[in-house]
Amino acid sequence: MQLETLRLLYLKIRDVNNLSQKHFSQCLEEKEITPVQFGVLTTLQSGEPMTMTKLYTLVGCVPSNMTTLINRMVRDELVQTTKNPDDQRQTLVYLTPKGEELRASLTSLYQSFLESNFKVLSNEEQESLLGMMLKLEKSLS
Repeated sequence: MQLETLRLLYLKIRDVNNLSQKHFSQCLEEKEITPVQFGVLTTLQSGEPMTMTKLYTLVGCVPSNMTTLINRMVRDELVQTTKNPDDQRQTLVYLTPKGEELRASLTSLYQSFLESNFKVLSNEEQESLLGMMLKLEKSLS
């Protein structure tokens, strides 16, 4: 493949990702949360604590940012934290009832966002694109 085609492919993947993130942030504005907070809310399971280390790994956030984010979410009563009784070095994060309620309300919003983004592609095109993206991801890992 020619260099120019590869460059355009790279730029389009980047641009589509950036536009998608921008649109997702706009969707979440009505709920007054950020995409990373969304990630925390959807990663935590009801009644199940998770260590900060596991949480920032799964959400894809750097530890210092996650600490600040969790502190804000504690302030907003979406999560609570406690020290792990088995290992005091670890902080455990839990969803609060308010956080669980918000998470439940995000399900249809997220589904609408995804459907809106991908409605331009047929089911077959979506499957094909997913396969290509997984192949590309695997080669880059």
